[in-house]
Amino acid sequence: QEQIDTHMKMLWKCAGDYRTKKGDPHKAVVVDIGIDQEGTLLGVATPNPKQGELDPALRDCMMAALHGLPFPRSHAGIITVRQTFTDVSVAP
Repeated sequence: QEQIDTHMKMLWKCAGDYRTKKGDPHKAVVVDIGIDQEGTLLGVATPNPKQGELDPALRDCMMAALHGLPFPRSHAGIITVRQTFTDVSVAP
């Protein structure tokens, strides 16, 4: 999560571009980021495959943003990090 947080600005840009493309500037974007036990990025996918594949442009943008990051090794095998991009309403 720490590595992902350091690249959040780039990931938000990916989510923003996707929202613009879909014509919904407030659309919630949820992705699962897969990391293997060696700390290597496996991929970015939709958390709900029943809804279809993740938009290829969104997936490619996020993969590019995360590519080559030094994720920690895991003794638990493949790790999935769910990342949600939603607008936060701030009360005045």
